[in-house]
Amino acid sequence: MKNFMLLLCLLLSVSLANAQTTIDAWGEFYFGDLQGWTNTDGGTELLTSETFPPDPTGYMMQKICDGSTSAVGEMAVVKIQDEPGSVNICGGIDCFAGFEFHLNNINSFDIHLVVGFKDVNGNRVTYPDNTIVVPALSDFWYYSFGFAPPYYVDGTFDFTQITEVKVFHSLDATSYDGEILEGTLQIEAIYPILLLGTEDNMLQTATLSPNPASDRVAIEAMTQLSSYRMYDLSGKLVNEGTINDLTYVIDLSHFKSGMYFVEITFDMGKEVHRIVRE
Repeated sequence: MKNFMLLLCLLLSVSLANAQTTIDAWGEFYFGDLQGWTNTDGGTELLTSETFPPDPTGYMMQKICDGSTSAVGEMAVVKIQDEPGSVNICGGIDCFAGFEFHLNNINSFDIHLVVGFKDVNGNRVTYPDNTIVVPALSDFWYYSFGFAPPYYVDGTFDFTQITEVKVFHSLDATSYDGEILEGTLQIEAIYPILLLGTEDNMLQTATLSPNPASDRVAIEAMTQLSSYRMYDLSGKLVNEGTINDLTYVIDLSHFKSGMYFVEITFDMGKEVHRIVRE
C-alpha cells in the first residue's frame, strides 16, 4: 500500500504541476479512505467507506441519501480545497482534461452524474453537455467526464480560485444542486485526466485500446514513443520496454486481472494511463 500511494502521489504531482492545475480532485477509495470527500455540509453522515463488491479486499465510497431536504438527502459529494486552487481547461497544451470515474448504479433509476466547481467568491460552474448517464442496476464500469464549454451558474467564474469540487446526480445540469431523493451513490475511484505540458502536447498524447483489455493493449501516438513502464496496484514495476515507434502492443496474457498504470515516455515528456486487464 505504501509503495502504491507513493507511486500515485508522484505521478499525480508531476501531472498537476505540468498541467498548471493545483486543485485536489483525487479519489482513490480502494484502501478505505474517503480522501477528504464529504457531504455538501462538510459532514460524513451516511457517507462511508464500504467493501468493494468485485474485490472484497478493497473499498469504495458509498453515499446513502435519505430523501430529506438536507446534505444527507442530496445525492452529491464535495471535496473542499485546503487552499484555493486552479485549473487550466483549454483542450490543448497544459490542460486539465476532465475526470474518470469507476462506479456502478444499484438504484432503479439512471444516475445523471455531473461535475461542478465553486470559486472563492461563491460562483459556480457546471458542464451539462458532458453529463454521464449511468444506467439503472448496472455493474461497475469506467466513465469519462471531459470538459465541454462550461455553464456559468452565476454568470462568471474564477478558474484560478477554486475552493470546491462537486460530484452530483442531477436531471438539470445547469443547476449546482444534486437531486433530493432516496438512493445510493457508490464510487470506487475518481481520477483526474491530465494532458501533460510540453510544446508538442497535442501530438504526443497517446491512446491505449482496447481498455478494458484481455490479452493485448495497443499504444498509438502521432509522434514517436520512446518507452513504457507498467505498474500494478502495489506500485511494483511489472513490465517495461523500449518502443521507438508510433505504435506498440503490450502483451497482457501473463498478467492477473485488475488495474495497472502505464507510464509512457516521449522524447519531450511523459503520460500516465490507467488500464484494466479483464
